[in-house]
This record gives sequence, C-alpha cells and structure tokens, in this order.
Amino acid sequence: MKLQGKWNTIQAVVIFTCLFFILCPVLFISTLQRRWHILGLKVNRVWARLFFWLMRLPIQVISDSTLRKDQPYIICANHFSYLDIATMGMVPVPFKFIGKNAMNRIPLFGYMYRKLHITVNRTSIRSRAESLKQARTAIEDGYSVVFFPEGGMITTNPPMMVPFKEGAFRLSAIMNIPILPVVLPDNYKCMPDDPSLRIFRRPLRIKLLRPVWPSSAEVNEETRRLKQEIFDLLQAELKAEKQE
Repeated sequence: MKLQGKWNTIQAVVIFTCLFFILCPVLFISTLQRRWHILGLKVNRVWARLFFWLMRLPIQVISDSTLRKDQPYIICANHFSYLDIATMGMVPVPFKFIGKNAMNRIPLFGYMYRKLHITVNRTSIRSRAESLKQARTAIEDGYSVVFFPEGGMITTNPPMMVPFKEGAFRLSAIMNIPILPVVLPDNYKCMPDDPSLRIFRRPLRIKLLRPVWPSSAEVNEETRRLKQEIFDLLQAELKAEKQE
C-alpha cells in the first residue's frame, strides 16, 4: 500500500510537470496583458481536469445551487491537502487564488502564478493589505477570488479546522460580494499532509454550498458574523462526512 502510494505520487509529479510544459506557451501569453488573464484561468481549469483524468482520480462536483456566470464570488474552502489547489480548478467560475508568496520561488511556474493570481506574505501587514487591494481589483474585473481562510495547511487533526483569518470576510462585507463555501471532504484521505506525500487513489468530491450574502450591518460586525457562519457551515459538513 505504501509502495503504491509513492508510485502514485511519482506519477502525479510527472503528469503535473508534463501538462505544465505543454500548456506553458498559452499560460505565458495570457500573462502579458491583464485582459488576457481570463485565457490563463480557463487553461488552469483544463489543466486540473486533465490532471485528475490522467491520474485516474474520479472527481464529482456537487452543487447546492446554480452559480451565476455574471456574479463574482469570494470562495472559501477548507485546506488539508496539497491536492486542494488542483481540486479548486473544478469550480465552474473563473477565479484567482490568494496564495503564499513562497510559490514565487518555483522556477517559471512561480512567475506565471504571481502574474495570474495573487500572492501574499502572511507575516507582513503591508503584504496582506496589498493582497486584499489586488483581490478587490480582481473582483471589479469580474473574477471570483479563492481563499483558504485557515491561512494554510495548519490543522493537525483533519477534518477539524483551525480558526479562520478575517480577510475574506472583511472583503465580502466591504464589497457586498457573496461567499461561496466549498467543502473538500476527501482530499486529505487521498493525499494526507505528511512528509511522505503519498497519494492513494480514491473517488473525490467537491461540494459547493449555497452562497452566503453579507448583510448591511457595520463592516466589523458583519466580518465577525460571516467568519463564524462560514466556519460553522464548513465544519458541520466535514463532521457529517466523517461520521458517514
């Protein structure tokens, strides 16, 4: 079982890298002008679909409602596995990630990531403020924005999450943008967060819950309410999945 898991990981690295170099020319072109970013984001979705298909990891998207194509969302998901980023590529709306600036150090990939998405140094107040400013610009351009509000893969006891950071919820309250809660209930079982980085083949699901709109309450009050409500929604789904 362990040997098979390591072999699956090697396959995943090879497939991911090969797809990157195949799609690289289009990704690079899409970074040259802001209005072309939509092309790169569509390529990211193709990349995700091909990756899971070639890895023979069946993935099912379950949605509680029909998402509006003309409506940007602030997408909030639990984060327990390195597979989570690729899985989010299955969400059927164009979006930009807010991710760690450590991605910038990956040769070539890091360049394209920071050009298409938004990177942040979470230890820097200035960087966090700048990332929210860029997120506002992305939303104004019509894109959704993906947050992992735990601030990274921090929990040591999945599916129990750690308390959320407030950035996503403050942005929702300020801009009156709905939050789309996303549950990733299987990824940490398929690829646990441990040094071995083993992948075990199993069906995966991504659950899109009903969007939550901010109210007209004062920003700080609404930020706190949204932060708690979305945490409770995601945690309840994750606990229910564990008990099944």
